Amino acid sequence: MTSLNIEPHRARLDSLTGLRFYAAFAVLLCHAVPRFAPMPVVSELAEIGAVGVGFFFVLSGFILAWTWRPADRKRDFWAKRFARIYPLHLVTLVVAVVLSALAGAYNWTSVVISVPLLQAWGPEQWRAGGNGPSWSLSVEMFFYLLFPFLIAPLMRMARRQRIVVALGVVAVMVFWNVGYFGLTRLDVPDTAVVSSYTNPLYRLGEFVLGILVAAEFRAGWRPNIGLRAALAAAVGWYAAVAGVNALLADKVGLATLPYGLLDLAFLPASLVLVVAAASADLTGARFGLRDRAHVALGEWSFALYLLQMLVITAVIQVVGSDVPLAVGIALLAGVILICVALSGLVFRFFERPVERQLRRSLLPTRLSRPSKPLATHNETSADSSKGSACPSTPPPRRG
Repeated sequence: MTSLNIEPHRARLDSLTGLRFYAAFAVLLCHAVPRFAPMPVVSELAEIGAVGVGFFFVLSGFILAWTWRPADRKRDFWAKRFARIYPLHLVTLVVAVVLSALAGAYNWTSVVISVPLLQAWGPEQWRAGGNGPSWSLSVEMFFYLLFPFLIAPLMRMARRQRIVVALGVVAVMVFWNVGYFGLTRLDVPDTAVVSSYTNPLYRLGEFVLGILVAAEFRAGWRPNIGLRAALAAAVGWYAAVAGVNALLADKVGLATLPYGLLDLAFLPASLVLVVAAASADLTGARFGLRDRAHVALGEWSFALYLLQMLVITAVIQVVGSDVPLAVGIALLAGVILICVALSGLVFRFFERPVERQLRRSLLPTRLSRPSKPLATHNETSADSSKGSACPSTPPPRRG
């Protein structure tokens, strides 16, 4: 059995931070391309950009387990997570409500249930209003509540036990997807409640897999997987999943296969990327994503997730949704630049200073001193709002 008296791991894993931007960018394209520049090939690739959410859930489990210390207190952990995600969530929710009011689209039930981050636990209309991407914060909050109770038992396990748990988790995810797909094809009412994409109980599997991988790293595992090769394989696998999705969805009469199924198909690539990036940083590999630009973009990714739909919605309200393709391409480029630039400003002048101030207020002095970010400040994923190419809860016939 592995002892819990493990030295806390504070090694920076900056390549993981760099990867966060690319996952965020995939989700941004998923939301923006269909609205501004629906083009062959590009649309098919953007369609599955929501798989970036699964990467973040795996990464969340990995980072929290990597930096965990046996002496950590539950209330301190929860206070840090609250300080990390809630301020920006609340601000973007207010902005989303204002934009919705200007457009004459009200969903006050969703707004109210979004305040305590409970929107992922109900039907689609709970996730459709407010700031759509925040459904994933509702899932993350569930992870945070469970983490202090999960981490010690998983750390105590021997490698063989962790492998068995991992295989069991994957099996449950496969069967859940099969069941969900069957229910949607049978037009069972309220299928969205048991979605294989947004349901917190289902997404817990990815979080647990991230914890299990981190446990192996803390036990000394350093797989020889080059980050350059892992990136190339992930890009190729992403393109393959996009191609299969376009082919099979058309054959079965769907706009796209269920997003949960697509996310599960990309899960091996997500795990390989996390493993390769962590190994690259810990072994000092020459190739990595540790440069200042990648780290900065990765640190901005939380803001990018929560701001992207607000920017897209605002632009559509100004210029409309029916524009020539050439204009749409220009708008797409502009939206991307605005989202990235705005996320950097929000991170520097709001997200980071407010988090530090909250930590000073909520935590003992010895724990609240601001420190330079560790490997990743994951704690978020984001997706979309109702009506997007990557709906916050996929419609029954789309998943």
